[in-house]
Amino acid sequence: MANGSSVYLKNCVACHQIDGKGVAGSYPALRGSAKVTGGVDPLIGFLQAGTSKMPSFAKLKDNELAAVITYIRNSPEIGNKVGDEIQPKTITPVYDDDE
Repeated sequence: MANGSSVYLKNCVACHQIDGKGVAGSYPALRGSAKVTGGVDPLIGFLQAGTSKMPSFAKLKDNELAAVITYIRNSPEIGNKVGDEIQPKTITPVYDDDE
């Protein structure tokens, strides 16, 4: 989970905080989030697409995205304990319409 931690620190901690509790009214908590602890495929799609309030993380390599998903789903620091390890082969690429 070490690589997932470094990806989280680089890309997520500013909004979701080191403990995954987020900032009330601004950035949602990852700790205990059904979106984080639920199905992996919807979470992958969400992170790749982004939202109006969260950037897309489609720029991350498959191994980085798999690592950070594993981290937020299982890290004691975040407080989730799903018990899985996401593999890079699980990541479905997102392609731009222009490609």
